[in-house]
Amino acid sequence: MGNCLGKKPPAPAPPSSLQGGGPGSSSSSGASAIGTLAMSHTTGTNSIILGNCNGGGDLTPTGSATAGAGVGAGGAGMILYPHEPKLIATSNNNNNINNNNIHKLSPSLTTDTSRKASTTRGGGGGGGATNLYIALFDYEARTDEDLSFKKNDILEILNDMQGDWWYARSLQSGKTGYIPSNYVAKEKSIDAQPWYFGKLRRVDAEKLLLMSMNEHGCFLVRDSESRHNEFSLSVRDGSTIKHYRIRQLDSGGYYIARRRPFSTLQDLIDHYSKDADGLCVQLNKPSARIETPQTSTFTYDDQWEIDRRTLRLIRQIGSGQFGEVWEARWNNTTPVAVKKLKPGTADVSDFLAEAQIMKKLRHNRLLQLYAVCTREEPILIITELMAENLLHFLQGRGRGSSMGQLVDLASQIADGMRYLEEKNFVSFLMGLI
Repeated sequence: MGNCLGKKPPAPAPPSSLQGGGPGSSSSSGASAIGTLAMSHTTGTNSIILGNCNGGGDLTPTGSATAGAGVGAGGAGMILYPHEPKLIATSNNNNNINNNNIHKLSPSLTTDTSRKASTTRGGGGGGGATNLYIALFDYEARTDEDLSFKKNDILEILNDMQGDWWYARSLQSGKTGYIPSNYVAKEKSIDAQPWYFGKLRRVDAEKLLLMSMNEHGCFLVRDSESRHNEFSLSVRDGSTIKHYRIRQLDSGGYYIARRRPFSTLQDLIDHYSKDADGLCVQLNKPSARIETPQTSTFTYDDQWEIDRRTLRLIRQIGSGQFGEVWEARWNNTTPVAVKKLKPGTADVSDFLAEAQIMKKLRHNRLLQLYAVCTREEPILIITELMAENLLHFLQGRGRGSSMGQLVDLASQIADGMRYLEEKNFVSFLMGLI
């Protein structure tokens, strides 16, 4: 299994965007909009700059990020990474598949898509109005048992006992079927708000807001990284990102400035959307989301051994001594990567034992293993499909990446490796995706 397979994000965005001269870039002395795990609160190559805002009043942001100096000798722009590296844990350190077209990049700038609705959004499996949820994304049914829906559709949850998949009825179509639970949120809950991004890191909020689809005044609310039960407001002010702490009153209200408390977060957002009132900029619209959540399994019944006839191979993207890697579609609905092992490459029983363990790994820096086909040769391994070649990117458009940008990529890899170490998978071969 020693291969670095990849994931194709739902949106056909390029693996990186080179921006120069526009609102996403400036010449601020080597500062970079690309943050890092290790440098998320420093100045210099990182993007955090402490200071007061220009809007007056008594509001002071907890920090700000500015678009950084350009890449290359001319410094004409900067690289934003909407797609970031992932890892795959494998057990064959002799694999030499040519992965020039297999190393991929993956987005990770949206809210924590692994969070489940059962704790913060209700649940319980009963009927009635208390089990009404709103769709956060479009979803196209993958099987006859699934239920298709569109963003903002209202769904009644009939049974939430399947874990990652719930049985629901659409109030729009009247149809029933299984839905991925991380595509919906409890109606009228904070999770249902377009401006709420949950457990989003500060550095990722900055990268997201500095992307070209977000303009002056775009904003988001995220969970505070340092204080329990508090929130942070991140807002784009030109080529700078400012952060404000949203504090909670003992009575349950919220405020940025103590002189201006609000009963709810929605009231706070509504107020600053009408009047900057001390913020650096009046809130414009919520930040765009650049990807839909990744489901942990193909379907509600978690098909592990799948029928190879449900796979349609599209094009070969890699090959080597031990097999080939193909871009494919499962059930004509789901983009996947398929690795075809040459006969005799792996003992089936050993392979299945290791694959079962790997399938339980869940981390946003790890490639998701979906399914296998082992009942006949060749053995097939089905994983997420990624969209771009990291090696080619670094040798091409990313050749001028700054040290801060490279450290950011390395820190994401280290984040995935840390998780594998915690799970005692450090002895497995890991490759960049």
